Amino acid sequence: MRRVYSGDGPVAYWRPVDGARHAMLPTERPHPGQQRKSLCGEDITITKASPEDWLAPTCAACWDAARTRRDVAAAQRNAPAVRPRTK
Repeated sequence: MRRVYSGDGPVAYWRPVDGARHAMLPTERPHPGQQRKSLCGEDITITKASPEDWLAPTCAACWDAARTRRDVAAAQRNAPAVRPRTK
């Protein structure tokens, strides 16, 4: 399985909420009590996770969105530079 991160930092932060591990945009680290929108579109409240909470299944929609974000970032990093045409 390929890792879900980019060379420029995380593509998502993951937190277990309501029985599933959900991903959020990496604009800021999630903290307990915050209201956030997950990559699958759910509005979630971040809680303090126990070690057992991290064993919850990964939200498939969040996983797919995180993989897409990773792949887009990789494609942008690996894209050839666009050079202006000279006459």
